[in-house]
Amino acid sequence: IVRSPKYDISHLTQPGDVVAGPMQDDEALLLFALVKVVRPKTILEFGYLPGSSAINFLKAMDQDAKLFSVDRNLPPPTKIPSDQRFRFLHLDQNALEFRHVENRLLDLVLIDTDSDLAKLQNLWARLQGILAPDAIVAVHNTGLHAPGDGHHLPVTCDFPRKCGKHHTPYYRQFVRWVTEKYPE
Repeated sequence: IVRSPKYDISHLTQPGDVVAGPMQDDEALLLFALVKVVRPKTILEFGYLPGSSAINFLKAMDQDAKLFSVDRNLPPPTKIPSDQRFRFLHLDQNALEFRHVENRLLDLVLIDTDSDLAKLQNLWARLQGILAPDAIVAVHNTGLHAPGDGHHLPVTCDFPRKCGKHHTPYYRQFVRWVTEKYPE
């Protein structure tokens, strides 16, 4: 008996263990599993290009869920999924308003956009009142490259026993700021 797989993760096709770029397959798999388990009705992602995380969310989402992707850069039309559950929002992350997400509370937010600490803090302020009470916010680019992995970045130890190299330190600073200022 040949069974088809329970989950279609055929879109996770990056070669090798470590791939440079927006989202690693192992990170996408974690988000895929999170969506399958939590079953959010409204997902918002900041940073769309090249569209791989949107495809990942759509593969995992329920049919009655909605995905909004925000990016100030307009992707080619061929990169925008034709799925009624998807809406691309061509705007700057700090221009987001509740009406842009059809006045829906956000159950899951992925922050994966070029920014700096001040812009991320402003974005967080804009999300207040739009997040569902039990919302999950995932912040990409918070991981560290292993020391000696060939990346020419300074080694940092900014969390206890967590040392490595990172190319976007403001994301880690943002997570620290959120957890200190908004402990709930």
